Order: sequence, then C-alpha cells, then structure tokens
Amino acid sequence: MDHIVLDLGSDVNVLPKKTWDMMGKPKLTWSHVQLRLANQHKIILFGIIERLIIDIDGVCSVVDF
Repeated sequence: MDHIVLDLGSDVNVLPKKTWDMMGKPKLTWSHVQLRLANQHKIILFGIIERLIIDIDGVCSVVDF
C-alpha cells in the first residue's frame, strides 16, 4: 500500500519508552505496526500495552498504547 494515506478517524496513542520504564515496564504484546509521521520519520513499536486502566481524578478509562 505505498503512496496511500488513510484516515479512518481512529486514534493512535504513542507512549515514550522512558514513560513505559517509569510505569514499571508492563507486559507488551508484539505488533507489526510501523507509524510514519507527517515529516516522514518512521516509528517502529516495541509492542502494545493492552487494556491499561487509566485513573484521572477518579474517572477510570481502559486504553491501549
């Protein structure tokens, strides 16, 4: 799928490795996904954190990183 831009209205959450380290290195699930940014930089993922519970001021949400 070279030279194709898709926008399916979905979110992509990227978590820096330093933040992952500070979280205690939760288990990662393998992923073949690579992200290419608008400036053509490529991000190769270490993995995905699935079903992480985030609590912000008493409001809990389940997210994937």
